Order: sequence, then C-alpha cells, then structure tokens
Amino acid sequence: MSTALALAGWNYTRFQSVLRPPITVLLLGSIVFVLMAPEMAIEQSSQVELVGAWHGLTAQKNSLGALAATGFILWWHAWLSKETPSWMALLGAAVSAICLVKSRSSTSIMATVFAALMMLMMLRSPAGLRRYLPYLIGIFVVALLVYSLAVLKLVPGSDLLLSPITSITSASSRGSTRLASAATCQPLR
Repeated sequence: MSTALALAGWNYTRFQSVLRPPITVLLLGSIVFVLMAPEMAIEQSSQVELVGAWHGLTAQKNSLGALAATGFILWWHAWLSKETPSWMALLGAAVSAICLVKSRSSTSIMATVFAALMMLMMLRSPAGLRRYLPYLIGIFVVALLVYSLAVLKLVPGSDLLLSPITSITSASSRGSTRLASAATCQPLR
C-alpha cells in the first residue's frame, strides 16, 4: 500500500491531500470520544501535568499532541497555499488546534508554533521583505536553536539570558502547582 501511494500518480501535493483526511477523522473521533466517554478519553492521573489532559483515541497525551500538530501543520499549509477551500482548511485546523491544546503536550504545541511561523514567513511574506527572507529565516533558525539548547541547559550562562522567560514560565507552573497542591492538600515544594 505505501509503495502504491509513493509511486502511483505522484504530484507535489499528493502526500498532504492523502494524509489530511485520516488524521482529521482520528482527531474528530478523539473529540467525540472525549464527549461520549470522558473517563476513558481524558487522563485520570493525579500528576499535575496530566490532570485533564486529553489522549482521545491514542494511548497517551503526547501521541494525540503529535497527531494534532501534524494535522494542524498540514491544514495550515493547505490554507496558506490555497490547496483546499478556506472553510475546509480552517475547519481542519480548528479541529487540530482543539486537540493540540487539550492534549496539553507542550512539545507538540511549541513545535507547531515554530513550524507555523516558519511556514507563514516562507509562504506569505510581503514583497518588500522577500529580498531579506533568507536572512530572516537564518535568524529564526538560530533563535530556535539557541532556545532549544538553552532549554536543554547546554549553553553556559543561559540561565542569565533566559531569566525573563523562565520567570514567566516558572510563575505559571508554580500557579498550577499551587492549584494542584490545594486540591490534594499537599504542602508546596
């Protein structure tokens, strides 16, 4: 089957057009599953990062997040390149975005944001900026690389450089820890 897909009638949009419908059906099925049987489709763990996270028809929240991220990127590209009608692309992107946000998979969310911004820069840049687009993309890639290395704590002194960002993110995580500890009557760490 995969060989037939790869060899029969190939054009530059065939992969996306074949992949978008089954991913969207799985995501729609996950939404329906959450609505019909929430105790089976939503994580029931007491861990703070898993409370309320959807996993839908997949085994875990990160799988749903990766599937939703792929769906969003495919529908986003279809809308930007006008491969499908706008209403269809926006509906598919909305279904994907709902599953992406509700899965609470932070890796998938960040990857989707970066990929969507890069795609927007490459496909819909104003005519005046096209001359500088290679430099802007280079800056974007370097910023993404530095951010990734700093998050992994592989850059010496990154704590000082990223302190404004980490203070925002740690404040929000402390807030969720406070909520969770208040709900379970456990002391704060």
